Amino acid sequence: MTDKMVNGILFIIAGLGSIAVYMGLGETGLLDKGHTEKIAAYALVTIPLAFMMTRNVVRNTFIDAGLLIIVVGLSMGLVSDAINSAELSAESNSI
Repeated sequence: MTDKMVNGILFIIAGLGSIAVYMGLGETGLLDKGHTEKIAAYALVTIPLAFMMTRNVVRNTFIDAGLLIIVVGLSMGLVSDAINSAELSAESNSI
C-alpha cells in the first residue's frame, strides 16, 4: 500500500468510527448516553495515539501526520460537545 492510501484509510476510519460507536452503544443500544460518550471519547482519541506510539516500522511522515490530524480533530469535537452540553449560551452559539 502506498502512503497516501494508508493515510486515506485512516481518515475514513476516523470519520466512520465515531458513527459506528454511537450507533452500537447509544441510548437504544447497550449502555446509556453518559457511558457511551465516555467510552467513545476514550477509545477514539487513544487508539490512534497508541497505534502511532507502538508500531515498529520505519518512520513514515504521512501516517504520523494522518494519525495526529485524527487525534486533533476528535479532540476538537470533544471540546465542542462539552461546551454545548454545558449549555453556556454565548459560548455554545459561537462554536
